Amino acid sequence: LFCKAVYRNYRASLCSKATVFVVVITGATIIIPFIFAYKDLGFWKKIDQYQEQPSVRFKRQLIFILEGSEGLVYWSSYPMLNLHVEGLSVPSIEDLEEDFDSDGKLDELILSIKMPLPRSFGVLNMKLLLLFDCKIETYTKVSYEGLAFVDHTSSIPGSGLSVVGELRLHQNELLRRGSHDHRFEHSIIEGDSSAVSTFNLDHILDEYSKRNVTTQLSSVQSTWKTASGAAHFLANLRIKYPVEILWYRPGMWQVLKHAWTQYLAFLAIFLFLGERTKEFVFVNQILET
Repeated sequence: LFCKAVYRNYRASLCSKATVFVVVITGATIIIPFIFAYKDLGFWKKIDQYQEQPSVRFKRQLIFILEGSEGLVYWSSYPMLNLHVEGLSVPSIEDLEEDFDSDGKLDELILSIKMPLPRSFGVLNMKLLLLFDCKIETYTKVSYEGLAFVDHTSSIPGSGLSVVGELRLHQNELLRRGSHDHRFEHSIIEGDSSAVSTFNLDHILDEYSKRNVTTQLSSVQSTWKTASGAAHFLANLRIKYPVEILWYRPGMWQVLKHAWTQYLAFLAIFLFLGERTKEFVFVNQILET
């Protein structure tokens, strides 16, 4: 009908074997869980990831080149470049960016470029370079310039190219938490430069690849429309802005929280084992108290 726990206190002098045993068991209970957690290779979290859709907007800056056996047809959004290049032709351009899920972030760019061609000009190659403003804002904060490059060659003259792809982010280093990172925000093309070499595509792509945060057109599907002697060349692009997996270096508090969680998981087990060991030793008076 009634019960009451009986508590027993086991005492010993400071210089006894029992005291040494308790010190050893207590130390082992604290230190061994740390060793197990550390050896598990996940104790200090040096890298982490999360998902976010970057905020992307087309800058309406581009370089468009059509090549054929008769030469090339060219246009860019940079007036200084257009003054120094032969084969200039002015296209009609239509672009539309859509936000399908109404989350405030654009999801797709639809771009149409209709370029007038000289008489009997057969297009064998199309090069198109597009620039974007991009931002990561949720957990890490980075502003960077996005670049999409299309280079399609055919042995048969064509009158159009349709391209569908995704503007994918590429990281050469971990993103940083803390202050807003603007290192990669400035344009890779100096629009006011009078040097034609500044607008060389090989130079632009090489310099852009040296950045730590870049974009590239991935999962590309293209259709080449064959025709000879066409009056216009029509380039249709549909570029999606997908959700990205972003890798970053965790902050100090996140590292400590993760390490503490790992340590507690092992500590609970060893606290239980330590208490049972002391109970067995003292209850059975293996060590005199």
